[in-house]
Formats: sequence, structure tokens, C-alpha cells
Amino acid sequence: MKVFDIYFFGQLTGSFDPEAVKNNIGNRFKLAGDKLEKLFSGKPVLIKSGVDASTAGKYRETFRQAGALIDIVPSGQKPVAPKLAPEAPVRETTPGTLKILPLEAGDLSDIARSTPPLEVPAADEFSLSPAGALLPESEPEPVQEIDTSHLEAVPANSGSLEEFGQVPEPAPIPDISGLETVAPDKGDLSDTAEPVEPAPIPDLDHLEAHASSLEDCVEEKEEKPIPDISDMKLGS
Repeated sequence: MKVFDIYFFGQLTGSFDPEAVKNNIGNRFKLAGDKLEKLFSGKPVLIKSGVDASTAGKYRETFRQAGALIDIVPSGQKPVAPKLAPEAPVRETTPGTLKILPLEAGDLSDIARSTPPLEVPAADEFSLSPAGALLPESEPEPVQEIDTSHLEAVPANSGSLEEFGQVPEPAPIPDISGLETVAPDKGDLSDTAEPVEPAPIPDLDHLEAHASSLEDCVEEKEEKPIPDISDMKLGS
């Protein structure tokens, strides 16, 4: 099993106040005074050695909740001091605008979502079979007994499904006892036709018929008198 060593350089996340982080770590690990200040001296301090991956993950989450970051390295390996990004001048911006930091000036560790540590399940009740062992065969399901003594099998091609078809009910026959039949060459539908009243003939006695043309229908126009222009003179 691979084991790890845990170191702390005093590195904090950007969303926590340094004094608040000191108080959080002091309360969690029962530290105060010089021992607590030594953790934040900037030099690597060995927190725990020879721990497994699960325990190292729990330490990482505990420090993260307190507002600090730790360095986990394989057991026996020296940690590398984290690179501190140089402070970059912040551009003056108006309210509501964004600030752009230089490259490698930060990370997303301060906004990482905190997750509860996972509990390692107990494996005492599990066992491993030797290599090449076969999985135990499961017991077959019990066979259900179905009574088919009342069923009969007919020979092939000796039946159909017509007996299972739904027969539609016939429509009721209307009562035609009051009707009479006649010979094909006798009778027509004239007795069943509705009588039509003739239209009245208009009175034309006051009208006279004579040969004519449309000239007598044209309105004659009165001739306009020609004005007297004898006293008018033409200008030169």
C-alpha cells in the first residue's frame, strides 16, 4: 500500500482572513502560541507521515474547510515550496467592470466546493477467492407445476380461429306490412309529385304594339342662338 507525507507551508485560500484561518487551525488541532505561529512561518512543516490515501484526503479537506492548503507527497519525498505569484498592479476600473490578472497569478482553490470526507467501508466481511476460481453457480429457480389435464391438442390443420371471431349483430328489419307492390309496367310517381301552381299571366291590355325605331326616343336638343359679334373689333 502506498503511503504519503503531509506538509504545510502556511498557504491560505483567497477567500479567508489570515487571522481567521489561524484560529480555525488552532481550534481543530489544539495549537496555540509558538506552535501555531510556526505553522505559518512559510517553511515546510511536517504534519503527518506514513498515511494512506484516504487519511491524506481527510487532512486535505480539514485544512481546506479551515481556509488553508496542504502539500501531499509520497512518503520520504521532500516537498517543493509553492510558487508565490508576484503581485500585479490592479488596473483602475469603474464599478461593474472586470479585473484581469496576469497569467499564473492564482488558481481556483479558493472557490472549490467543499465536500464531506468519504467513509471507507469496512472490508472485514469480504474475502478473495484464489486466482482461477469459478463463481458459485446459483440455484435454479423452482419449476412451477401447471395443471394441463383439462386441455386437448387437436391435429394439425384441423381447426381455425373462426369460432373466436366476433359476429356482428344483424340490423333490425323494418315493418313493411303496410306496403303494396304493383306490376313493373303500371304506375308511376306522378301521384306522389307535389302540384305546382301556375304563375299568373300579367295584364297587357294597356300596351300598344306598332313599328318604330329608337329615334323617337332620343331627346331633341334645343339649338343655341349665335351671339351678335358685329360690334367687336380685332386688335392690330
